[in-house]
Amino acid sequence: MKLSARLRHAILVVLSAFFLLHLTACNRDSSGGDVMAAVNGHKIYRTEVDKYFANQTAGSDQQPTGEQAVSMRLSILSFDLSSEKADAAFVALRVGRKDEAGRRTARGAGGR
Repeated sequence: MKLSARLRHAILVVLSAFFLLHLTACNRDSSGGDVMAAVNGHKIYRTEVDKYFANQTAGSDQQPTGEQAVSMRLSILSFDLSSEKADAAFVALRVGRKDEAGRRTARGAGGR
């Protein structure tokens, strides 16, 4: 199934905008050129994205090129960003539960 050039361009623009939105939502500091994004201090390196890209395309008769390759790398980066955000939310939830358990224990020891 061949996509028209306009449709491919529109998809690339939408994916690029999505990627840029993710980058602006991250807590970033000044870092080396190999860092593609950072979420809550955890850096996602270009080498990691390239490794996943190579794993996903290994054994394929046709390697993605041009817009397909860019789109695939953006999808991998987007997934990594979402995973990092979910991991951070999970840790925050666990820390919150531990804090609540500590407060309950302290209240119980206080003779309530």
